[in-house]
Amino acid sequence: MRTLTILLLKFFALSVSPLAAQIEEKSWSIRVAALDIVKDHHTLWLRTAVGKEPIEIPLNTRVFSLPIEHKGVAALEFFATAADASAKEALAPLATTTLKSTASLIIFSPSADLEKYQAFTTSEADFPYGSFRLVNFSQATVQAEIAGKTTLLKPSASESIRVSATENAIPVRILALAEGTPARVVRQTSWSVNATQRELVLFFPNPDNGLVRLRHFVDTKAENPPQ
Repeated sequence: MRTLTILLLKFFALSVSPLAAQIEEKSWSIRVAALDIVKDHHTLWLRTAVGKEPIEIPLNTRVFSLPIEHKGVAALEFFATAADASAKEALAPLATTTLKSTASLIIFSPSADLEKYQAFTTSEADFPYGSFRLVNFSQATVQAEIAGKTTLLKPSASESIRVSATENAIPVRILALAEGTPARVVRQTSWSVNATQRELVLFFPNPDNGLVRLRHFVDTKAENPPQ
């Protein structure tokens, strides 16, 4: 998990700017998901301002949440309880991040000590609806065969693959290509995504054996997106 956290930090680095520079209050829309849950922290609380109610942030390990609206500065702090998030005196948050785009996706990953979260933020505009976004955090080359198209992803590479809105049960075969070893089938199945969905697919090494595994995060377009 520590290796994946480092890789995620590198991948999302371009979407993060210094906390001190983010002092202007704006309206933000975020969607959140988690790689794994730290202890019993399935719900976080976003601090807004002293005297104002914090915002409840539920975490899911399979899909992104619906849009959560927030008005404030770009530097976000997340706490374990509503009381901590609204305390007058500053407390140590469970996670922090800085927004660069007014519509952003946030992935929470357990910290190395499994006590807190690290939050990685990217703009929603990085991949379109009706597509799969493949990101290879492993050390092997990943060969993705999706809807008749073959894509080779070297380590640290990423690519968006758009599919027809009319396609269902899209044939998918994922192989890991490591030098000196036969190609290994990671997954052979069918995927579906429609014009109002997009799916982030992360490839990363299994900490137990080093083999490539994957995780999916599905994001569904809101019926009434923020203006």
